[in-house]
Amino acid sequence: MFSLLSRKNDEALAHRVCECLRRTYRPSLARVSISAHGGVITVRGQVYSYHEKQLCLSLCQRVPGVVRVVDQLQVQTAVAEKALPR
Repeated sequence: MFSLLSRKNDEALAHRVCECLRRTYRPSLARVSISAHGGVITVRGQVYSYHEKQLCLSLCQRVPGVVRVVDQLQVQTAVAEKALPR
């Protein structure tokens, strides 16, 4: 049964994860979508590189209360390739 208390806990956890990502000062990480259910967070969105993807997942896992991270991130390879110096 999904109680009001567990919903508030999930919302608080998602908020803590979002704040953690926002503090990285990486715009793509601040724009990802976070949802939580019972300590399991799902991360959705697009990042600019595989490094940012790994960083995002690692930071999410470190937030107290996170039991597991479900990765639904995509890497924008076209944008990442344009950013490379030639």
